[in-house]
Formats: sequence, C-alpha cells, structure tokens
Amino acid sequence: MKLKRTIYFSCFLAITVILSQCDKIEQEPLLESENTKEELQNYEETNLKSFNTLLLNVDLAENASRTGFPHPMESDNGWGGGSDKWDIVDGNRSYSNWANGLAFTGGTQPYVAPCGWRQATINFGQLVNFNHIIVWHHGDVHIPNIYKIQYWDGSNWIDVLSTSTGLDYVRWDLRTTSGAGSVPTENIFPEVISSKVRFMIHNCDIGHGWIYELEVYLSVVEVELDIKPGSDTNPINLKSKGVIPVAILTTDDFDATTVDYQTVKFGPNEASIAHKKGHIEDVDGDGDLDFVLHFKTLETGIVSTDTEATLTGETYDGTPFFGTDLISILADD
Repeated sequence: MKLKRTIYFSCFLAITVILSQCDKIEQEPLLESENTKEELQNYEETNLKSFNTLLLNVDLAENASRTGFPHPMESDNGWGGGSDKWDIVDGNRSYSNWANGLAFTGGTQPYVAPCGWRQATINFGQLVNFNHIIVWHHGDVHIPNIYKIQYWDGSNWIDVLSTSTGLDYVRWDLRTTSGAGSVPTENIFPEVISSKVRFMIHNCDIGHGWIYELEVYLSVVEVELDIKPGSDTNPINLKSKGVIPVAILTTDDFDATTVDYQTVKFGPNEASIAHKKGHIEDVDGDGDLDFVLHFKTLETGIVSTDTEATLTGETYDGTPFFGTDLISILADD
C-alpha cells in the first residue's frame, strides 16, 4: 500500500487553547532511571556491546552541519517546540530544554491535525547499507505502539519491519536522565541498500509522537566462538588434510541455531563449510544448543604467524555476525 506523506502547519497556526495544552503536557518530567548522567553520556565508549552485542559503526544519519546530506527535510512537519527537522540528525539524544526535536501533529488530543500516520525520513543522498535503527523518543507518552521502518527502492517504499507492539523494542536501560530526557526504541533487520529510510508511526493511541534523534547503522553481531571445542590451546596443524571444528555458542544475546550455514566463512581465505551442514549440540555444557561446523584446514588460509581466527556469517533473517577465537600453530616436525 502506498502511503501519502501529509504535511501539516506548525503549532503557531493552532488556536491558543491548543498551545496552552501543549505547554502543560510536554513539560511533564520523565520517569526516573537508575542510569546516571555520566553513564549515559559515555556508554558508547565504555559499553560498546550495550545494544544486544551489536558493534555500532558511525551513525549514517548524523549531520551536525545541518546542510547537505544526509538530511531529514522530507519528514512530516513538526509543530510548537518540536518544529526543527534538523534536530533529529544533529547527534543529540536529549536537550537541556524540552523544546527541540520533531513533534508530530495528531495524537490522542489531537494536536493541530487529526491523528494517523506520520513519518520521519532520512535522505542519504547516495546508496548506503544499513540494518539497525535506534530512535530516541522524548517522553514515554510518545513511544509508538504501531510503527514501520521502510526503505526506498527507487520507486516505492518497502517495509523492512512492521509492528503493533512497539513497547517490545524499547531500551528502557538506556533512558537518558539529563535535561529533557529521552528513551530509545531499537530495531535490527536484514541488511538493505537504499538512499532513503523512513520511520513511520501511527499516533492515534499515543501523545502524538516526538523524536529527538533518529540513528541509522550498519552493525554486526559479535558472537562467542570456540575453535576446536574441548581444547584450551586450539592447536592447528597447517599440514593437516583434515578439518577444523568450530562451534558458534548460544548465549543470552544470540541463538546459534538461527545461523544460516550457507553464509558462514572461516579464516583469512573465507573457507566454506566442509560438510553439507553443521550440527547442533551443547558444546559448552550450559544447557543451550550450539552450532558446530567443520572447515578444511588447507582451505582456511591460516598461516604460521596467526594467533587467532575469525568466522563470519548471517542468521536466517539476514543479521550479519562475526566471532574470533585464539589459535596456536603446531611447530613443523
């Protein structure tokens, strides 16, 4: 279904009564959090794996210069204190003053215009790869239950994710407590290539929707790897014509049984699996099912100076991952 973008006038065109209601409601404080201001300001540096063990690269949407690309100018218009589209790509997840970001019209009141679908679009100005979006919402009442993430295929908007249970994706543990405050939703999906991404919300059952920052990433899951399970030193005989067993371990953050074995590569030469499929077993005895694959030693590209080896792949839903484990090279006889 094609969704037409609707542009509404900002808050200064609304009647005085609506303006006064806006000021009263939007200045209500956020709930308290155990996270300190210092922890939230530094979490990217001190807790790199805070987003479900995802290693975040540069935010592809950020543009503090507020000119050129990427830009958010195709987003729906905001209103009142949330009328500046550029705010959602300026790198600020919260502000000292609440009157920032992109506040959508509509909502349960409704404000300025009837409720319905609203959208924030990032135009990258070029094709980019991404698979991970984090949206920082100003206030719990503005977290959408119903929303979509879409990408532009050159002719149409294509859904990459659609949910009616948006609260399931809230990262309450990352709520900011400094200034006006914000709380993020986080979504991971199969990697896409596009020049635009769109975050669409349906706001008839929420305040109205208010975004402080929209972040876009190409992220990779780091998994736990065990080369030659059962061995502490993981010895590799480079002359061996046999195979090297490698186990991808299931953890609280990653289910190894979701790995698409056809995508898995191992070693500098990115060797494919030696057997048709891997096998499922509890390698580390923790009660979880792990995934074991085998690779021909001579095809891995491992050399005598290597001290570790890396495995890469994707899950069945297209999420990329990698894992690394130490190895020891056996001396020549």
